[in-house]
Amino acid sequence: MSRQSRAIARLTIRLTTPLLLIISGCVSGAVRFHPQETVVAARMTPIVSERVGNHYFVEATLNGHGPYAFVLDTGASALFISPEIAREADLRPRASRVFSTDASGRRRQVGVARVRELKLGSAVFRDFDAVVSPVIGGGRIADRPIAGLIGFAVFRECALTVDYPGELVLLGGEPPAEGAAVRLSRASSVAETRIDVNGRQMLAIIDTGAEDGFNIPASRLSDSEFRFGPVPLRLATSMTRTFRQRTGRLAGTVRLGPHAFADPIVSCDEPFVTIGAEVMRRFRVTLDQRTGQAFFEAKDAADAAAGLAIGSEPIRMSGVSLELRGDIWRIADVVPGSPADQAGVHIGDRVIQVDGIDPTLIPRSQLRMLLGFSDPLRLTLERDGRRMGFVLPIRVMVP
Repeated sequence: MSRQSRAIARLTIRLTTPLLLIISGCVSGAVRFHPQETVVAARMTPIVSERVGNHYFVEATLNGHGPYAFVLDTGASALFISPEIAREADLRPRASRVFSTDASGRRRQVGVARVRELKLGSAVFRDFDAVVSPVIGGGRIADRPIAGLIGFAVFRECALTVDYPGELVLLGGEPPAEGAAVRLSRASSVAETRIDVNGRQMLAIIDTGAEDGFNIPASRLSDSEFRFGPVPLRLATSMTRTFRQRTGRLAGTVRLGPHAFADPIVSCDEPFVTIGAEVMRRFRVTLDQRTGQAFFEAKDAADAAAGLAIGSEPIRMSGVSLELRGDIWRIADVVPGSPADQAGVHIGDRVIQVDGIDPTLIPRSQLRMLLGFSDPLRLTLERDGRRMGFVLPIRVMVP
């Protein structure tokens, strides 16, 4: 199965939290989101983390409480936590004119609270503000609850490495000087650098919280720059709205430092240009705000040294995603024009069997694999008390 097919396998469980596509907190106000004191080992040291699809969960304690599961999100400008976790950790929100801007470009006023201590393994971050927002409450990724997002400002005085091929997250004082260095924007509160899109320079957010690849707003591209599409595919959810992303294949080249991406797959509905985890999964990525540099060490170092362009394989899918409501699995979304859509699968249908097995008996990691790899995918669904069988092939949606 292709790499792109594996990516689709990761997307088949609907992301039901309204926080998944937060790209920049864009937080303003008389507060400090970077720690007053940072204590890390000199050498880069792994912290407890788990890769779920293209997201990284990191284990953290907050004011001595926890541990909690946070999503590592360099596209968020601060530590975001739910009111429930704030109460548990004895964080007291205070009045402040602070606003966050989500992926839809809309502003929302949020509360802030002073964090005494955040611990990630042996790394300690003290005395800084966190955003307390009710939209974090009940947030889930792949049906796993999240306590919040650990944003870019937390790591202002240390180096952060996300080793996608090695599936590690590391913190330390002396990052390895390996890979191709690109310059980080000093003016941005999130991880931001420049990319070249068909000869045009664009500021792009290096966003570990975004699971897809390149996002370039439609207003920045002309129709003639697409080799295919864009077409509506999966649902995406921001803090304020749910919308269907449009995705296509760009004609030309996107360059990130010395790395060239030939005819890449791009989404084009968000107001920010972003580099998501589907691009970064090829690299060991190190971000060092102290020096204003980011390093992208390629997994295929020989190909990178030879200057070979990185390709994007077609997007293939059956077009169905699931979500767990209580103890019942249901159809969460049907992609327009997909095999699931053409077969008559409806959102809200109860899922009785997936490839002949009760989905409640299938481990979630295996369920994601079945939804992404089974060709054809066999579903038994129930609608209005009537059971129906569906056989859904995997089809190329973006060639």
